[in-house]
Amino acid sequence: MTSDAQSSAAVSAGNAKNAPPAAVALRPVAGRAYLRQDAAAVLRRYVLESKLPPGARLPSEREIGVSLGLSRTSVREAMRYLEQEGLLEVRQGRPAVVRAFDLAPVLAPVVQRLAAERHRLCDLLAVRVPLELLAARLAASHRRDENLTAMRACLARACGRLDAGQDALEEDVLFHDLLYQAAGNGVLLAFSRTVKDLLRAVREAAREVDATLERSFTQHCTIYEAVAAGDAAAATTAMASHMDTVAAEQRAALGYLDQGSAGPAGTAGRDQQQRRNA
Repeated sequence: MTSDAQSSAAVSAGNAKNAPPAAVALRPVAGRAYLRQDAAAVLRRYVLESKLPPGARLPSEREIGVSLGLSRTSVREAMRYLEQEGLLEVRQGRPAVVRAFDLAPVLAPVVQRLAAERHRLCDLLAVRVPLELLAARLAASHRRDENLTAMRACLARACGRLDAGQDALEEDVLFHDLLYQAAGNGVLLAFSRTVKDLLRAVREAAREVDATLERSFTQHCTIYEAVAAGDAAAATTAMASHMDTVAAEQRAALGYLDQGSAGPAGTAGRDQQQRRNA
């Protein structure tokens, strides 16, 4: 690489209004293998260490390419790589911008891979237990009035549907989402929402082996009462009891799913469609 190319290592943030006072330098990576990953690593470090806020613009592809000693095509591929991670938003004909923090693009492929392997699926469901306990404890300490209002409304809908002999699975799943919201921890909430569809599928299968939403509803009410009272210990204890019930149902559900050739989502989805068509 020429000295002229190396001397252009530092690049401004592109948009003076959004750029930090002192941006991290972009250093050349040409001549190394895996240029896309190397360029992506440099750009990732630039964004994170420069503390660029959501919405901040990156330098143009040309400026980045000069600084890194790469073609615009390689730079574009690196940006797409970071877009898949959820760090950037790449827009046609305009500079890429920093995206707001979101774990879903990172967690989703991991969860899908785990769900495809039965023994890993069991591990994934086991990891959920301590996170649910943590969510219950945090919710009791951090819940706001609007959180309690939403949880009460969810339980009221579930009660009405169960009394009418109707399905309340969506309310069952929603209660846990609302609990994670009340906990006020973004990472916990991201994990919860990433595995939500998988857990719904397992719950669908659990009903095939006589798991009842009525029991789950009663336990949800106990958890809510502890959270509303601000009693973290009681909320944790109530959630632990609920997780014991859920774990037993999940073991039975996974045994049921093993009787077929499809994974959780496929089998449960087919069963649900059959019931709808009945």
